[in-house]
Amino acid sequence: MRFAIFIFLGPLIGFLIAASSADLMNNGPYLRYWAYWVPTAFAVGLIPALLTYFTDRMTLRKVGPSLRIAFCACVGFLVTALFEFWRGDIELWQFIAAGFTGAISSAVCSALAALSDRWLA
Repeated sequence: MRFAIFIFLGPLIGFLIAASSADLMNNGPYLRYWAYWVPTAFAVGLIPALLTYFTDRMTLRKVGPSLRIAFCACVGFLVTALFEFWRGDIELWQFIAAGFTGAISSAVCSALAALSDRWLA
């Protein structure tokens, strides 16, 4: 269940955050053309989702849920921000915005995984 949460919901949550913030800043009609952008979001967001899943899985029995959520958010921030940095010429606000997109989606997935563990146990 934990793997499915990270792989399916992680890129989708990241897409919703990035697309809604871009639409609010009038940088593109991403939410209007969601049928095109959602597969792209899954293609781009799969590696950060996998890395945060492995981070969540490695710290599952070692730390509590709140520290695990914070740790996954930090890893999500770093991985997503580095992906944005490798893209090329970016400004600082784009680097930070991409990082927070990854951090929020990673934290939400980790929290949902912790709740699913509690509900299914």
